[in-house]
Amino acid sequence: MDTSLCQSCSKIGTSASAVVICLDCKEGLCKPCLNAHKENPEYIIHRISEVNSNQRCMFAASSINTSKDDVLPTLPILKFKFEREINILYDGKVYISSLAVTKDNRVILCNTRSKNLLVYNENGKNIQDCKLHGEPWDIAFIHGGSKAVVTLENISAIQFIETSPTVNPGKSLSLPHKCYGVAVIHNHVYLGGRGTIYVIDNAGKPVTSFDVGVNGYVWYLHPGPPETLLFTSYDFDDVGSLNLKTGKCYFRCENKTIKGPEGITTDQSANIYIACRDSENIQRLTPTGVCQSIVLSSKDKIKRPYGLAFNSQCTKLYVANNDGQSITIYLGF
Repeated sequence: MDTSLCQSCSKIGTSASAVVICLDCKEGLCKPCLNAHKENPEYIIHRISEVNSNQRCMFAASSINTSKDDVLPTLPILKFKFEREINILYDGKVYISSLAVTKDNRVILCNTRSKNLLVYNENGKNIQDCKLHGEPWDIAFIHGGSKAVVTLENISAIQFIETSPTVNPGKSLSLPHKCYGVAVIHNHVYLGGRGTIYVIDNAGKPVTSFDVGVNGYVWYLHPGPPETLLFTSYDFDDVGSLNLKTGKCYFRCENKTIKGPEGITTDQSANIYIACRDSENIQRLTPTGVCQSIVLSSKDKIKRPYGLAFNSQCTKLYVANNDGQSITIYLGF
C-alpha cells in the first residue's frame, strides 16, 4: 500500500499527501485525517510516525500529554546529560512520589506528605500550590486535553484536576480499595491496588479488574504499546506489562539489576524507563521488556529516585530524586 497518500481520503474518492503513518492501521494520513484519527477513542493509543522518517517512531500517543497540533519526535534518545536540579522548598514535609510535565513545561508534583500538588516552572520557581481532598501519590494526564487524574491513597479516592491555564482541583471519587498507581487509556482509569489493577470509567463505575500475581501494591502504572499497560511493584522488584485484551501478562521482567522499581514511563520509541530506588539508577528496557541499559546512575546524581516523566516532546526526562526531595532534569540526545 502506498503510504505516501492519505488512505482515509482515498476511500472517499479524494487525494491528499500523507504527513504521518499510523503504524497500527498501516495507513498514511493527511493532517485533517490525523486530527480526526486522534479524536476517535478507538485509536487513541495508536502509534504515529512521520512519513519518510529515518527512524521508525513507536510513539504511544497516550503516554504523554500531546495535542493534535503537536509535532511528534522521530529520533530515538540514546543518552542523557544533567541539565539542572530543583530543590523543593515547601513549608512542611516534602516527599515527591510522582510528577507530570505540562505542554508549557510546568512541573506538577505530588507531595504525598501534604494534600498539595506543587507546581514549578522549568527554572525551578514554585509558582503555585493546589490543595486536594487527600494526599496525592500518582498523576496521569487524560490524553488530548489539559485534564489529569490523581490518586489520593490516604483516603482511597481519586481526584480530577484541570492543568491549564493554572492547576485547579475538580471532582473527587471514592474508591472501594486503596490505590496508588494511575493511568488513563481510552475512557478508562486504571488504578494499582494490592496485587490487582482496577479499571473504572470517568464516573467511577467499576469496569473490570486484573490480578497481576503479586502480593504487594502496584505502585505505578503507565500506558505501554497498544492494548498494554506497564506496572511496577516495589515490594517484589516486579516490572510487567499487562495485555488489556487477554488480562494476561505480556511480559515480566525479572532482571536482578532492577532493585526497588518505582516510577515507569516510555519514550517516543516505546522504550521503557524505570526509576529503581534501591539500586539507585534509571534503567531502560525494550518495548518487549528486555533490559537494555542503565542510562542514569549515581555518577549522574541519581539517588533513591521515585517518579519520572518526559516532557511533551520527549526531549527531557524529569526525575523525582533524593528520596523525593528534589527534581533532577536530564536532556536527552
